[in-house]
Amino acid sequence: MRKPTGLNIAAYLEKHPEHGEMMTWADGQGFREYNPEWINERLKDIAYKKTEWDKINHDKYKIIEDKYRKQ
Repeated sequence: MRKPTGLNIAAYLEKHPEHGEMMTWADGQGFREYNPEWINERLKDIAYKKTEWDKINHDKYKIIEDKYRKQ
């Protein structure tokens, strides 16, 4: 099989002998094509919380002790 040149890489990949098997595997893994609108919608549902570094005993962000870890 020739190496792809220019814009025909998608056609090259679709003709690859393992293309079908890899697509089946990717579907099973929940792979999605890159879609920035879908990603942005999903990120809107995430509740972010401010960091609590001022309340955690640390040395240059290496945690020494915090309320979640008992030493």
